[in-house]
Amino acid sequence: MGSSRDQVLNTPPSLIVALTTGFEVIANHISLILFPIVLDFVLWWGPRLNLERLVYVFLEDLRFLVASGMVEAADLMQMDQEVWFELARRVNLLAALRAIPIGVPSMMAGRLPIETPWGDPSYLEISSLVSVVVLWAVLFLLGLWIGALYFGLVAMVSVDGKFDWQQITQAWPRWGMQSVLLTAILLIFLLAVTLPASFTIGLMGLLSIQIGQLAFLLFGGVLVWLLFPLLLSPHGIFLYGRNALASIRDSLGVTRFTSLRTMLFFLVVFVLWQGLNRVWNIPDETSMWTIVGIAGHAFISTSLLAASFVYYKQSYDWMQSALSRLTKPNSIKE
Repeated sequence: MGSSRDQVLNTPPSLIVALTTGFEVIANHISLILFPIVLDFVLWWGPRLNLERLVYVFLEDLRFLVASGMVEAADLMQMDQEVWFELARRVNLLAALRAIPIGVPSMMAGRLPIETPWGDPSYLEISSLVSVVVLWAVLFLLGLWIGALYFGLVAMVSVDGKFDWQQITQAWPRWGMQSVLLTAILLIFLLAVTLPASFTIGLMGLLSIQIGQLAFLLFGGVLVWLLFPLLLSPHGIFLYGRNALASIRDSLGVTRFTSLRTMLFFLVVFVLWQGLNRVWNIPDETSMWTIVGIAGHAFISTSLLAASFVYYKQSYDWMQSALSRLTKPNSIKE
């Protein structure tokens, strides 16, 4: 008769168990939702790092080039300039703190509000393109490091049920470095796939708009198929201390071994997250009810992240158990 631990390892990952455990863990460690709540309040109430002046200078330069005949009138000039100014006014470089793929979730990073219940916030104009690039890079890296701490804390309570602050202090620098490395690897992979495809789709679009649209749809499906095995890439870093490459390899192995279950898990997570996001975004940005939406979004997002760590551990242990049985066939008879 096998031990209880062997029985756990032989149990396939359960979507229901992962979700319920994730919500219970965050309910018992509710302080973790402060990460997304604080970020949302910074993006809602904090100063805006604004690009309106930079867009104005760009449009003025473009108008001069068109008037001088150096370039032909483009679609950019045919559009209502108010649309561009409204977009520029809403863009807030602080949203780069919501780093992807390892970052603190944020509802306001998607809304980019320009009003609060207490009136308009302060604006800090960024008029230099170099400043925009440098600020975005610094904020994005800072977001990755904060996100690494957030992911690490959620992973720890998801598995151990408690915080080990000594371990956190020692692991955070490594989490941050591996998060940056993982992000760089995924970005290089994405560029290597999308740049040649974009060029090819563009050529097809010149031949026929319908062919270009069909190629775009096909490429979208291929891209989803390529990115799906990488969705669990960060988890090995925070659960097992893997480096970025080893964590990617583990993600590929887990998703291949549990492909249908993992696909169903992420489908349910996406439906829950996206469906509830519509609820949280119902209040206007000038309404105090938005605070409820921010809190609800923070709890759901953190709980779903915890559920993903629980699911990953179940899947990884089940995969390792199955591989162990395959390499040691005699152990089945014991």
